[in-house]
Formats: sequence, structure tokens, C-alpha cells
Amino acid sequence: MKKLNVFLLACGFLGLQNAQAFTMNIPSTALGWDTNTLQVDVDYTGCSISQDALNAAIDEGFAVWNAVSTSRLTVKRGDAVTLIASDVFNKVTPGNPVIICDANFSTTAGFDGNYVPAVTMVNKIAEDTSRIAFAFMLLNGQAKKAANIKNLPATLLAVVIAHEMGHILGLGHSVDVNALMYYDASDKAEVRLSMDDVDGVTYLYPRQELSNSKLFGCASVAAVNGSNGLGGGPGDSGTSAMVSFLALIIFSALVTKGFSLMPKPSPRALPNR
Repeated sequence: MKKLNVFLLACGFLGLQNAQAFTMNIPSTALGWDTNTLQVDVDYTGCSISQDALNAAIDEGFAVWNAVSTSRLTVKRGDAVTLIASDVFNKVTPGNPVIICDANFSTTAGFDGNYVPAVTMVNKIAEDTSRIAFAFMLLNGQAKKAANIKNLPATLLAVVIAHEMGHILGLGHSVDVNALMYYDASDKAEVRLSMDDVDGVTYLYPRQELSNSKLFGCASVAAVNGSNGLGGGPGDSGTSAMVSFLALIIFSALVTKGFSLMPKPSPRALPNR
């Protein structure tokens, strides 16, 4: 059987950051979704596979992002909706992100349906908050096209959906070949995140262990320095979480020994992210 090469695309906003592997799929001044739980609606109308099969792939694809312990965000499958696929490219009003099966994929998306199983676009950034306000994922349901999602093994379909979900969250492509967000999914045998993927989603959606504390939250290193200097990117979750954890230990030790920490102005302002 001839190998099917599956290339994954992100349309719309794309801004490269410094020299880390992960990139952003949104302008550098924009932020992720302004929520801790993101509901993704689904239009099954043009699907070439059963609703149950698609739901299984969606749930598996979402699960890897939900398993990131340093991220505050949970994504979940939402309501069944009916949309006109071509209309979502021009939609700029805020709303839940949507997954749409399209029987006219090549025409609607403008990409060869023999090679591309899905495309994603972030359409709307809220002007008042700089948060993502609308995005969509278009799945290839076009007959006689090699990259029609019905031709993908179940695991590869889940990989594709997980990858495209990363774009909806605001991530661009990674140059790390092991990353889920790498542009070529042809050799992906399982749905899994690399450390680079974890760093990316943590950068956009850092979990704050101590409420909204910018000192002890997982985003503390990213917020102060912008980069950890170790090649992990501006939001390196591993280093950030470790420094936060060590800071918490030191703080606890000082309190135990009777020391008090007086609040002092920060030597430099925390940048907006």
C-alpha cells in the first residue's frame, strides 16, 4: 500500500518567536482564549466517517492537551452545530471554536485534498482583551481525495485533530520533528506531546498554583525573563515550574525560621502576555 503523506497546515495569523522550537499561530501581542474550559462545537454534516468515529478521534486528540499538568486549560467537545463551511473563513464575531467536516474541502480551504486532511484558522482576536475570540478546524470529507479523513487510520486521525487543536489554542508549527505540532504527521504512530508542545501550551495557558500569583505561578520565569536561555522558548514550563517549586520551598523555610518577606517593587515590570 502506498504511503499517505499527511501535511498539516495552519492558516491565518502566524508569528515566529525568538529561537525556540514552538511558535505562535497568533500575533505576538495576542493571548490565548480567556477561559479555563474551552468548548469546541462540531458540525458533522459533511463527514465521511460516522459521528461516533469522529467523536472518538476528537476525544483522544483533546485528551493529550488536557493531560498537561502545567497548563490551566481544559478543552472539551461541545454542541452539534450546522454551519456553511465557506462562511467560517469570514466569521469575525466571537464564539466557541468549531470543527467542521467539509465535503468540498479543496475548494473551500484552497489546498489539495490529496495531501491535506485538515486546516485551521484563528479568525478573531478580541480588540479589548487581545484574546482569541474565534477559530475553526476544517476536516477533509471530500470524496476521491487521498487525504479524506475516512482514509486515515484511527490513530492518525486523532493525531491530526490533536495537532489542529494546538493551532486553535494559538500554537503554530514546531521545528522539532518529535513534536505533535511538527507540520508532517506522516510518521506519527501515537497521539503524544513532546516537551516542546508542553512548553508551548504552558506558555499560553500557565497554571497558577497559588491563585494569580505572578511570583509563584508556573509562568513566573517566562513573565520575568521572556526566555529561560536554555532553548526551551519564552514559556519553558519545565524550568518555570521548577523555579516556582524551589521558590515555594525557600519561602516555606524562611517562614518556618521566623523570617518575614516584605513586599518590594519589582526591579522591572512584568510584560503583558
